[in-house]
Parts: sequence; C-alpha cells; structure tokens
Amino acid sequence: MDMRLFSLLFLTVLLFGSVQALAKVYRWVDQDGNVVYSQVAPAQGEAEEVKVRPTPPASVPPAQPPAESDKDGVGAPGTPLDPEEAEAFDREQALIRKQNCEAARQNLSLFQRIGNRLVKGSDGTYKRYGDKEREEAIEHSKQQIKEYCTE
Repeated sequence: MDMRLFSLLFLTVLLFGSVQALAKVYRWVDQDGNVVYSQVAPAQGEAEEVKVRPTPPASVPPAQPPAESDKDGVGAPGTPLDPEEAEAFDREQALIRKQNCEAARQNLSLFQRIGNRLVKGSDGTYKRYGDKEREEAIEHSKQQIKEYCTE
C-alpha cells in the first residue's frame, strides 16, 4: 500500500473517531411512557442531554497481582473465613492438587515413553517433540510432581 493511501486512510479513521466523540445524546420520555435515547432532540417536548463516557482505549493495562493475603482468591484481604468455609476450601484445594498430581504423573509417563511419535495437544493439533523439547517436558513434569504430589 503506498504511503499516501495509508495516510489518507489513517486520517479518515481519525476524523471519523473524533466526529463520533462530539456527537450528543438526548434522553426523553415519549407520549407512551417509553424512555427514548437519540442523537437528535425531539421536535416537541423537553429532552435532557446525556453525558456519554468515551470508549476506553483498546489496550488494557496488565492486571495487578493479587495482594499477598488474597493470593488464593477467597474473600477480601484480611477477612477470616468461618470454619465451615475454610474446611470446604481446603477440601477443594486438596482435590485440585490431587488432579494436578495425576495429570503431572501421566505427562511424565507420556514424555518418558513417546520417543519420536506425534503427541496430540490440548488444542487438537499434533506435535512431534525433539529430544531437547522432550527432556524439557520431562523436567517440567517432574517439577509439577514435586509441587502437587506432596502426600
């Protein structure tokens, strides 16, 4: 695309966006009692101008990490759980750890025996692991076993 065409396209998009930002929105209730929003005020009757917030930018700042006291995602920081909630939470965490442990052991077994075969990924595609990738996957699985299989 030549530079003039690109510049013209860019300026057109920029101008269109700025025109949209200047548009007013009006609110009123019609004769049937319906609330109506429009960019044109009614010919008869009163309408109030609605303040429209600008559209947020497309890029979203990265999420802030949770506070140290809220890393488990339960409750507000510093809010103690009652004993029943704490017990239910502990049971759920134990179940998740057990499932993660089983998955890590299955992965270790798979990567230790695959050799030069294709492996189906979670997205449905097949991948052939080279020796280096296979060793990295084995090491990763061993680390997961240490983390999740603490019993």
